[in-house]
Amino acid sequence: DRGYRPDMRVWMDYTVGTDLHPNRSHRRLLMTEQFRDNESSVIFERIVDLASDAMEGTKLRNINQPIPITFHFEADDDQTPPKTIYIANRPTVHRVTVKTEPPLYAQGSVSSQHIELEHTQKEAGQPVTISALTGSRVTYRFEINHSPVAPIHHWTHILPGFATLVDVNFEHQHQVIMCEFTLDQSSESTLHLTDKHGLSNMSDRVYRIEALQDDPPTVSLTAPTSNEAVLPTAVIKLEATASDDVGVEFIRLESKHIKLKGGDKSNSRAIHQLDGRRPQLQTTFAFDLSKLAVESGDEIELTALTTDSFSLNGRHRIPVRSAPRLLAVIDPATLLHQLHKELAGVRRQVIKLGFRQARLFNRSPSQSAPDQQELGQRVANQSSVVDRLKHRIARNRISVQDSGPLPYILNQAGQFLQEARHASRQAVEALQKSQEKQARRYQQTVHQALNQVIDLLNQSGEALALQHHLQQLTHPN
Repeated sequence: DRGYRPDMRVWMDYTVGTDLHPNRSHRRLLMTEQFRDNESSVIFERIVDLASDAMEGTKLRNINQPIPITFHFEADDDQTPPKTIYIANRPTVHRVTVKTEPPLYAQGSVSSQHIELEHTQKEAGQPVTISALTGSRVTYRFEINHSPVAPIHHWTHILPGFATLVDVNFEHQHQVIMCEFTLDQSSESTLHLTDKHGLSNMSDRVYRIEALQDDPPTVSLTAPTSNEAVLPTAVIKLEATASDDVGVEFIRLESKHIKLKGGDKSNSRAIHQLDGRRPQLQTTFAFDLSKLAVESGDEIELTALTTDSFSLNGRHRIPVRSAPRLLAVIDPATLLHQLHKELAGVRRQVIKLGFRQARLFNRSPSQSAPDQQELGQRVANQSSVVDRLKHRIARNRISVQDSGPLPYILNQAGQFLQEARHASRQAVEALQKSQEKQARRYQQTVHQALNQVIDLLNQSGEALALQHHLQQLTHPN
């Protein structure tokens, strides 16, 4: 009331907390004269940074309840009446956890998740994203520093992105907010909190959950690998694989008989089934055509069938079928003719390999080693062809009367080709070590073995041609 006088000193006296606070503190700070309005009035100021104060800052950063600060100003022998303000932290999220339970049909195949999201003290940054199978039950748990009061029942304000989801349920208990819903689409939401003092959180963090679609299963018939001509006596090895991201229920092999006369088709019939809920099922089956009333000219269509365990809101998937394989039924004469043609092809290739081996005799080891290695691979290829022909005879169960000398010819040719392949490998090793004399011996062995194959096929060619002629007379078209 007496007004300002030059060199007047003004003090601020403040107390943080009350007698009930264990860390109550008191401070007295000198104010700074800023500017003069007139001769009798002057502005004094002082910035008080409580957050950086070593003592008050520690307390204020960790408060759960508002703390009072009582203050007054002193000048000479006078002072202002005391006033009180309250310091309170804004609402913040300390911890977020998410629990996901897969839909009923996927339980046992897909695990539940309990995810601890990163601490969100920074209140910003990239979206916090998780993923779960569509139809999962999702529970978000937000732990906050103190309980919000406004508007706690207006969930479209607090979690706007989650409030409209299917079967959503919210709970609020003290300093925990729970949000539970059924995941039917990818969704995201921010979290808006307001306390009783009207303070709001500053976070713009987005909580996102991706809805993973349950993809349809896949199924394939892996054997036979292609369409094939077979005898009515054949036993064909069938292999199939079914896969799904959650689980398949079964894998079934089916056949359909297509008759020569009239082109009539029978309905698909199951010939083998393997059950079991797994991400992948594989099965093998020996399919015996002799148990069917098939004849030359008929066809058998083979497929594999599967379905997954998907069952959501009354929706199920129809079974998935593989691409078909066709078995064309032929007579023994036709089969022998096909085998004879393939064996003639082997003969032509082996003759070429014999000429190539002869040309390698007079080349230096460094030059001939790569070519010798390539020749050995070509010999191995012809050996594989012979093995395939032997397996074809075996699975068609051709009679001794019909097969004649063919099994013997194939066995002998296979042995000679294996001998040539082994000797070629030894020749390569000797050439790489510059053991020229030893390499030449191995190369000679290769050449001799190839000549034995050629002589065998030359001698048997006439016998096979005669046998094919007799087969045509015995089994006319």
